Amino acid sequence: MAHSLGGVVGLKVAAQLGDRLAGFVGWAPRMYVRLTEDKELPPPLQDSMIANLAADNVKDIASGHLPMIGRPKELAQVLDNFVQD
Repeated sequence: MAHSLGGVVGLKVAAQLGDRLAGFVGWAPRMYVRLTEDKELPPPLQDSMIANLAADNVKDIASGHLPMIGRPKELAQVLDNFVQD
């Protein structure tokens, strides 16, 4: 069964996770890889997650939900650049 957090339920879940993570994310740089073609977590939901995370850096990849399969080289490059900075 595929998971889906779209719509209002997804926004509520994202808000709850953001509240839970608030005390843990301040000490480390944060990057979010927004997947612009993701149907499981649509971009508006990802934007909510980005805001909750207070990401220092956001990178877009034109990929569905599994960039490690569909765009592995691009994902690896984004992650390598983040670690190197």
